[in-house]
Amino acid sequence: MNNTDVKELDSEKRKFLVRQVRRWGDLNSDAVLDSQCHLFSTPSIEGFIGYRIEDGCAIAFGDPVCALAEQDQLALDFQNYCKSLGVKPVFAMVSKNFPFTNRHGSLIEFGHKLVLDPSDDLLKKTGPDAVLIRKKVKHAQKTGVVIDEYLIEDLGLEKAIEQIGDSWLKARRGAQIYIAHHNFFNDREGKRWFYAKLDNRVIGFVILNEIRASWLLNNLITTQDAPSGTSELLIASVLKTLEMEKCTKVVIGPVVSRQIKHIEGLGVFSTLVVRSIFSLAKNIFRLDGQTKFWEKFHPNKEPSFVLFEELNFRTIKALLRAMNVKI
Repeated sequence: MNNTDVKELDSEKRKFLVRQVRRWGDLNSDAVLDSQCHLFSTPSIEGFIGYRIEDGCAIAFGDPVCALAEQDQLALDFQNYCKSLGVKPVFAMVSKNFPFTNRHGSLIEFGHKLVLDPSDDLLKKTGPDAVLIRKKVKHAQKTGVVIDEYLIEDLGLEKAIEQIGDSWLKARRGAQIYIAHHNFFNDREGKRWFYAKLDNRVIGFVILNEIRASWLLNNLITTQDAPSGTSELLIASVLKTLEMEKCTKVVIGPVVSRQIKHIEGLGVFSTLVVRSIFSLAKNIFRLDGQTKFWEKFHPNKEPSFVLFEELNFRTIKALLRAMNVKI
């Protein structure tokens, strides 16, 4: 069994790690590439599990990054490794594909992965949400917003995008939560950037990461003075481009549910406590905003889970620390 720190990888090993993430990763792509992560692997399986050690717990992010047929064994090996270290494993942000069989503990469905089909033209749909999207897109276009893809090296453009990201981070107020630090132009293999311009000034961008022959859409950020509809125009433009490339799947998330839908492995009282804590956290971190934005696109939803081998105050605290919770 092998254990490596991401920050200790040389450039060639880092590139190999990125290729593995592009081949087998999912919503955990940014988290497992973050410098805070450790990597667990075994000689018999190509791939790894990215995790962080907090308060005597090993917080693993997402499904094992390996072939689906080998996820079960790699997850089991990781649990045994944690046992040998005397730490409690917690699997966060895992999908419906995660090998839940023969796993003990508490399973909580906290949210979902959103899936969009680029061929399902948003601007041709009917209904109030489609009308709203068209209205916003037309408003942004009317004010002069233009969407381009970053294809030719331009350090000035990169600096403008990074400045928008930095300004967005500085402007955030209140409680914060994030699973990875922003590194917009690291790990370029399998990554794409689309940006919005107004009067030759960059006012927003979105980043795509290749995962399992599809695309993970994240880091959708616009400036505070960007015209209404800029975000919707960015999404519509990205989806149109991917449709022309015959892409069939774009993934977003994880996005939290309005309420916890499913809990296993807890008693009645503990279930009530968990639901109450979730409701409180959702309000503190204002997690509904992202959910409301994406729901108007009518995406398909796939459940996202967190699996605790042992659910208690320590493991919850460890999970929050691993997600860089700041209040």
